[in-house]
Amino acid sequence: MEIGSIYEINPEKTGERDSNGFHLKEVQKWNNPHIVYTGSGREAIACVLEGLEKAGKAGRKVCLLPGYMCDSVYLPFENAGWELHFYHIHKNMKADREELERLLSEISPTLLLIHCYYGVDTWRELRPFLKEWREKGLFIMEDMTQSYYLCGKEMEADFYVGSLRKWYAVPDGGFAASASLPLKTPDTEGSDFSRRKVEILEKKWNYLKESGQLGDDNEKKQEAKLSEKSAEDLQKEKNWYLTENRKMEEWLDEKREIDGISPAARYLLEREDEDFCKKRRQENAKILLKGLREIKNLTPVFPEWMGKDEKEEAPAPLYMPVYVKGDRSDFQSYCGAHGIYIPVLWPVPSQIEGWLSEEETEIYDTILALPCDQRYGKKEMEYMLAVMKSYSPKEWIGIRADANEEIATGHIMRCLTIGASLEKLGQKVVFFTADRQADSLILPTGRKRVCLHTDWRDKEGELPVLEQALKEWNCTRLLVDSYQVSPVYLKQLGRLCRTAYIDDLFENIWPADLVINYNAYAGQFPYHEKYTENTRLLLGASYVPLRPEFLEKRPKPEAEEKTAVSRETEPGSGADSKEKHRLKVLLICGGGDVYNSLSGMVAAFRKEPWFDKMEFRVVVGGFNRFREQLEQQTQGVENVHLLYNVTDMAGLMAECDMAVSAASTVLYELCAMGLPTVFFVCVDNQKYDKDFFGKQERMIYAGDIRQDRENCLHRMAEGVRLLWENPELRQTMRQRLLHIVDGLGADRIAEEMIKGEKR
Repeated sequence: MEIGSIYEINPEKTGERDSNGFHLKEVQKWNNPHIVYTGSGREAIACVLEGLEKAGKAGRKVCLLPGYMCDSVYLPFENAGWELHFYHIHKNMKADREELERLLSEISPTLLLIHCYYGVDTWRELRPFLKEWREKGLFIMEDMTQSYYLCGKEMEADFYVGSLRKWYAVPDGGFAASASLPLKTPDTEGSDFSRRKVEILEKKWNYLKESGQLGDDNEKKQEAKLSEKSAEDLQKEKNWYLTENRKMEEWLDEKREIDGISPAARYLLEREDEDFCKKRRQENAKILLKGLREIKNLTPVFPEWMGKDEKEEAPAPLYMPVYVKGDRSDFQSYCGAHGIYIPVLWPVPSQIEGWLSEEETEIYDTILALPCDQRYGKKEMEYMLAVMKSYSPKEWIGIRADANEEIATGHIMRCLTIGASLEKLGQKVVFFTADRQADSLILPTGRKRVCLHTDWRDKEGELPVLEQALKEWNCTRLLVDSYQVSPVYLKQLGRLCRTAYIDDLFENIWPADLVINYNAYAGQFPYHEKYTENTRLLLGASYVPLRPEFLEKRPKPEAEEKTAVSRETEPGSGADSKEKHRLKVLLICGGGDVYNSLSGMVAAFRKEPWFDKMEFRVVVGGFNRFREQLEQQTQGVENVHLLYNVTDMAGLMAECDMAVSAASTVLYELCAMGLPTVFFVCVDNQKYDKDFFGKQERMIYAGDIRQDRENCLHRMAEGVRLLWENPELRQTMRQRLLHIVDGLGADRIAEEMIKGEKR
């Protein structure tokens, strides 16, 4: 049984009808004298905008639109040169009156677009205010695309627009209705698009017929007269109509002309029983809503679908909307494997990326639209519920970490590396974060992220939320990387899943199944004496989780020895070769640079006589609060280059001759690239780095910038000078650094994490 996806059209029921006298009861119900039937919903919007402009009523062409919307709605406004502003939508699908009134006052829009979602009048409480705003000269456009059958006594809008092809098996179709503004009937009827769509939707009908999936109007299965085509041939036909339909939708996105509804669509629509379609959708929605009570991973967007008044007419929705707990894409795939195709409405439009509220982001991230249209009845709805109820989420490995102005980005970066190694071993990985500040690091990798909406400082306070999320994602293992945790926190999590903890400080005995301290100094702590056999220990530099790029671009010691001298210049070289042979110095201090170290380095180095003999590459992290100061400080300084959003750190290090860096995992990255380094401390967990890297001419230690800033900066400058004057020292450092790490630490951690019995 196949449920969902695009409509199908019976080839025996197609034809053409002229436009004279054509109308639809559900469009006529608003009693608007000016009605136009267009090729699509977006063309209906364009028709209204064109009418406003021709009538001289478009004003400043400023529109206020909802933050939860299909991007196709924005296109006609953009094409017509309108300035777009947005208002927020809550998870209950309602707007906020106070925000709307503030925006109306601030931007003075010409037009407000409202949208009732999934058949429910989500604007019911605000409709009296719509009337007030209209009286002040604001035009109201109501998009009925998800609520075509909605009707009430207080419907207040200047224009109604919507898509018909979302509701019926037609190749095209939209409508625009106006109370007072005359709307121009399109001159053309988009026949080429319509003919192509009819061909595609007829192809789906034939596929369903040949695979024995069609039923009659009484919901009784037809006696299947299966095609002699192979399953492979049938699948090819299905792939064809899906691919071609997608091409036509993409073509429509680029289309700017306004066409009228086609004769083929008029013919099909005139034969639709709109009352039957409405009733069938209402019945299907009721069945789904009742059955959803037994499905734990789905929450109806509108749990009180009927409203508090049982006499109130039930909505007839476009889809039944639900919020998904856990992995939405995995749930979709499972349903798809059983012939149930559940769409996401909608992907985040590019126009509002970065603007969304927390609630809107949750909507876009977790919503699904369950099919409930008139093609199906009780049998199909019960089948769909049975499939969804049988879903069992796959096992996931969770990672709990944060990054912000105070927490170094290195925590997320090393966890991303371990996550990649886990995925190589066939594991599914999901990140749990207190807030969305780490999204810029996690989301571009394509990995799943769950925002807990908690305080990153209060780990024990987040336990109820995190525990629920771990259950929803079926996490059997959890890696924790945070200095804010407590033994109580880890012990509680250990009751749900196997836990691993990254420990840099040895300040507690952590109740975890796996404790990781990949630092070279880990051996100085009595781990083996303090931990029992119930905890496995991963200690030392062989577990440093370096990103794959450092393994790929890591120079071989013998090759490095041959090229080192050729790229370097002795102090005192002639001025004519200054530009060509400047030593490149990398300056780096994590994502936040809490103590404004980079600015201090630049200021200190500029005082030195060797400053203009070097080229400085300064990595400015995404959370650096002193960015503007750095930009002003280096403006016009031709040998200092500020670098943002560095995606290839290994490549950057490979191009440099030395580095000045805060301690942390980055020191091991510098080791992997054999880059002579001056380092300093800026957080507690780095204080032990000096005991290893500051000895045996591995690196040069400049001190703790928190304790004595000026002296620390002075020692940084002295360290750079020392490396500049001593090519032999640089070469010695290179060789020693290249032997500290091998780049396989993340793989070793991943292998150890998946060992042992699952809880």
